[in-house]
Amino acid sequence: MLGIVLCGGQSLRMGTDKGLLIHQDKLWAQVAADKLSVLDLLVNFSVNP
Repeated sequence: MLGIVLCGGQSLRMGTDKGLLIHQDKLWAQVAADKLSVLDLLVNFSVNP
């Protein structure tokens, strides 16, 4: 099984890239990847410009 963190998009309502926001001293995308890693999954990032 593979864990995928979806990143990117227009962020029209938020006005900024959510994946680059800081949460718990880490980027949101990294927090999501860390949660998948706990499940012993290989993690990939899907980035849409």
